Amino acid sequence: MTKSKMKKIVSSALVANLMLGSVITALPTQGAAVENAATGNSAEKRLVSNLKATEPILKNGSFAVDTGVPKLTGWSFGVMKNGTTQYNIPLTVGNGGWYRIGDDKFNIKPAVGGIDVYSMTVQDNLIYQVIKTKPGETYTFSYNARLNGTGGSVNLLYSGINVIDNKSNASIVSKPHQGVSGNTSYTNVYTSTFIATGEETRVEIVNAVTNDYQSLFVSNAQVTSTDTTAPAKPVIAAMTDRTATISGTAEAYSTVKLYANGSYITEVRVGSNGQYSTAAGPYVAGTKISATATDTAGNISDASEI
Repeated sequence: MTKSKMKKIVSSALVANLMLGSVITALPTQGAAVENAATGNSAEKRLVSNLKATEPILKNGSFAVDTGVPKLTGWSFGVMKNGTTQYNIPLTVGNGGWYRIGDDKFNIKPAVGGIDVYSMTVQDNLIYQVIKTKPGETYTFSYNARLNGTGGSVNLLYSGINVIDNKSNASIVSKPHQGVSGNTSYTNVYTSTFIATGEETRVEIVNAVTNDYQSLFVSNAQVTSTDTTAPAKPVIAAMTDRTATISGTAEAYSTVKLYANGSYITEVRVGSNGQYSTAAGPYVAGTKISATATDTAGNISDASEI
């Protein structure tokens, strides 16, 4: 081999190495981003263990109250009165361990395994949550409720379910005034199966009374899906140390969680076309970017990396 040819080969190799130094390249599945991932929730634990994982579709189904803020994490409150519904009413500190929503006609109190919900006449009191859904997919919303007090109030107190397309505000299920057993030791189970019509669905627990000073113990709320198949790994588009966007493809309507060297960055909802994009970076060459996809049934994919 001639000296000139040797020089050309060496020069080409050096250029290639320099270029690779500025590109965030593909890595093995069990890279540092997997080993060093935070373990704060089931999605993040999956990065560490690569075991099958799911996360609840509905947050805080046990109705744990954050008394420091105060707030009922994951949930919001509303009141329907005279045909008009007011949403996003804040929770404020009341008396005797109770928390007030608006005026004294709607109150909640922390209890073991759930909350006591106190209602008065004139209005429907709403405890609701907006969940991510996939249009056309079937879900079931349920919760438990039991009469508080001395009993015998079966005809005075009602509880039930509304399910609403959160974008169009169109009703999917309307069963707000179902009966409550007058037996205080009997747990009523309220459940409704529905087909989602949009990307976000509002599920509402409705309480109403025909006589003042009635309350329920509410617990064990959940949304389930028949879908138990985890989505495929997200695809992350190639990046350089000048890229200020992370983008790629994943299952439509899923949520992609992104990590840099194992540290959580952000999450982004995938569109109906299966594409996602979010502002992030730029990151120095060699940074390991990883991602998981969580579908609307709570199934979590394996991690992908570049």
